[in-house]
Amino acid sequence: MRSQWITVCCAVLFMVLLAGSGVSWAADGAGDVKNQWQVATEPGEPWPSYWLTNKDHPELKQEMFLAGPIAGDRPWISDVVEADKARGIYLIVYYAGQPGTHELVDVYYALIYDNRNHRILGHYPYSRKSLRGDYSPQWHFETRRIRIVDEGEDLAVINY
Repeated sequence: MRSQWITVCCAVLFMVLLAGSGVSWAADGAGDVKNQWQVATEPGEPWPSYWLTNKDHPELKQEMFLAGPIAGDRPWISDVVEADKARGIYLIVYYAGQPGTHELVDVYYALIYDNRNHRILGHYPYSRKSLRGDYSPQWHFETRRIRIVDEGEDLAVINY
C-alpha cells in the first residue's frame, strides 16, 4: 500500500512539473521578443524623450507616447502579447503614465511588431483603466488582421 502511495505521489509530482514546464515553454516566444526590446532615453529640453528600441535591429525604434506622470519617472515594457504567434506578430505593451484630473487613469500603449520581417506595423493605445472603469480600446485579432475599436469607431485596421 505504501509503495502504491509513493508511486502515485511521484506520478502527480511529475505531472505538475511537466505542466509547469509547458507554461514556460509557451511563453518562450513572447519572452524572447521582450528580451529584444528596451527603453532608451534621449536627452532633451525641457524633458527627455523615451524610445522603444530593438537591441538586435537598432533601426527599429518608436518614440513612446507619454500620457501623464509616471511612477519611477520612466516608462517601462509591461508585457508582450502574442497576437499571431504563427506569423510572428506581437504587441510590445508599455506603461505610458497616469493622467487625470477627476480620476487617475493608467494608460498603456502597444507597439505592433512583426518579428518575422522585423517591422513595426503600428503604435496604438492598448489600455486605459481607472478605479471607476475600463476605457480601453477593443483589440480584435482576426485572420491576418488586427482591428482596434475605440469609443465605437475603428481607430485602426492593420493588415499583415
